Amino acid sequence: MSVPGNIRANVTNSATVSGGGDPNSHTANDPTHIGPPIQLTFANGSATVTRGQSATFMFTLDSSPGLGAVTFSSSGVPAGALCTFNPPSSSLLTDTINMNCTTSGPAASAAPPMRVGPTYALLLPAFGVLGLVFAGTRGKKNKKIRLRWAMALSGLVLLLALAGCGGRPGFAGTPPGTYTIMVTGSSGTTSGSAPVTLIVQ
Repeated sequence: MSVPGNIRANVTNSATVSGGGDPNSHTANDPTHIGPPIQLTFANGSATVTRGQSATFMFTLDSSPGLGAVTFSSSGVPAGALCTFNPPSSSLLTDTINMNCTTSGPAASAAPPMRVGPTYALLLPAFGVLGLVFAGTRGKKNKKIRLRWAMALSGLVLLLALAGCGGRPGFAGTPPGTYTIMVTGSSGTTSGSAPVTLIVQ
C-alpha cells in the first residue's frame, strides 16, 4: 500500500459492520497518527518586514494521541525581536497556532553631546578661590565654611562629569538581515521542530 506524501498526520479510520441478523449497523472509529509524534507545518515559511513591524506565521500542530499538552518555543530570534504564540500550548491532536514576531525600530538618538571643554576652564579660577579660602580661614569657626566650599566644588565637578556622559546614540533596533527561526513544540521529552525565515529590512 502506498501512502501519499501530503497525507494528514492525524486521520480517523472508521469501520462499519452490518448484517448477521442484526438490523442495525455498527461503526467503530480509530484515531491514527502518521509520522513523528509532534509535527509543525507552516502555511507560509517566510515573511519580510521593516524594522518596527510584526510578522505572523500560522502553522498546524499534529500530535500523537495521549501525548498531552504541547508547548511552543523559538530560537534564533534576532536582537530586539520577540516571538509569541497564540495559544502558547495545545492539547488538541490537530490545532492551528499563530506565531507573532515583533521587531524593534531604531530609537530616537539622544541629545547631542554638550561642549563641556570651556566649562571645565571655569574650574581654574574656582580652584584659585578655594585655595584662598583655605589659606585665609583658620580655626574651628571657619572649618564649616571650608567644608561647605569643598562640597559645593565637588558637586560642580560631579555635575560636569555627568554632562560629559550625555549624547550617546540610542538603540539601533533589530538589525536588518535574514534570520532562520527554529520553532519547537515540546511535550515532556518529546519534541518536533520546523524552521521559518524572517527577513528584516
